[in-house]
Amino acid sequence: MQGGPWRTVRCPFHDDKHASLSINDDTGGFLCHACGARGGDVLSFHMQRHGLDFKTAAQELGAWT
Repeated sequence: MQGGPWRTVRCPFHDDKHASLSINDDTGGFLCHACGARGGDVLSFHMQRHGLDFKTAAQELGAWT
């Protein structure tokens, strides 16, 4: 089991064979130690993962009406 707020998982931004993406449970920040993908929250993650602009990503996550 990992200690603290950081968890390591396989990165969806590249063909990841080993867990290289660190995600902070408290803040939502993330950093891939292999491909360099990074961001500060779930909105940023959703934008990058799906190639969306801010407003569209916020709407999809229910944060914008």
